[in-house]
Amino acid sequence: MNAFDLLDPCEALAQVGLLFGFKPLDPEWAQWCEFLHEHQAEVANDTANNIAVLAGRRAGKTEGCIYWLAKDWRSHPGKKSLYVASTIGSARDIIWDRLQDFAEKFALEVDFNESRLEATFPNGYQIRVTGGENKKQVNRVARGKRFVKVVIDELELFEDTLIRYFIRSALKPTLMDFGGKLMLMGTPGQALQGLWYEITGEHCLAAANDNEEELDAKVVKLRTRWSIHHFSALDNPFIGYEGGAAQYFADQLEENGWSEDDPDFVTEYRGLWAKNAEAFVYSFSAGKNLYDEEDEWDREGALRICIGVDIGDRDGCGFAVWAKRWDGDELRCLESYSTINLDDDELAAE
Repeated sequence: MNAFDLLDPCEALAQVGLLFGFKPLDPEWAQWCEFLHEHQAEVANDTANNIAVLAGRRAGKTEGCIYWLAKDWRSHPGKKSLYVASTIGSARDIIWDRLQDFAEKFALEVDFNESRLEATFPNGYQIRVTGGENKKQVNRVARGKRFVKVVIDELELFEDTLIRYFIRSALKPTLMDFGGKLMLMGTPGQALQGLWYEITGEHCLAAANDNEEELDAKVVKLRTRWSIHHFSALDNPFIGYEGGAAQYFADQLEENGWSEDDPDFVTEYRGLWAKNAEAFVYSFSAGKNLYDEEDEWDREGALRICIGVDIGDRDGCGFAVWAKRWDGDELRCLESYSTINLDDDELAAE
């Protein structure tokens, strides 16, 4: 008599399948998947080490990440996962109550520590919820820790220098011990630059794809290392608005006087990157913001000349020369330009 004689035929077949690398479907996971739309299920089932979820508002990305964090919890006894948003308050608002709803829906005996924002499953597997407000905070939540899964949400709200440091220096080493996985989530940002854009910028409004032609080899290589998901509320069948997301989009276009390629609509609702000329500058008026160069100011008169310097590294140093008359309010930009690869002496000379 061997071990298979003690099993019923179905169980014996399952054991044979395991010998050949076939893993039977987890009945618990099959039940969970009934509550996910197609794109959420793709996110929750993604086994890549680096996952990026770029989505518009109300697309359902948070729900997908909750299921991803909870999936296979039985396989991680005593281990920890982490959910991080731009602030601890935001993290709590986004996911904490929904984690509790998730546990209640599937009758999971999860202990929720309200003061520490830690959700502990029956076998000790734990999901911790926190924020990444600054360098000190991201070091506190990451250094000296070991995680099996990490989610960083609201990528569009993080300063680029902070998120680069957080991921590369503070967080990545915490995933080494258990072969951990990292998921980044968010809507597009306001500018076509930064790590979040470098990873997900291929999902860009067609009119803005000029930038894609200038991608350097490092960015091209970076994108190959990420499993990228993109969807919007149009892909979410659980929207309760009468007529669904399509009708809501149409109503918002009419209410705000937007066209379908308006940058605010494109980024927030469609979840695509788009150029927005008004995102970081004052509105432009030719009558107010231009001056006639032939109408020269007397350089020997009552003028005050100022030089502004924006010291940069990879992006170069920017210089601007401005003039203002003492007897008026008008300002004139006489010259502005940037120069790259300046050392300290060259910068001073310039």
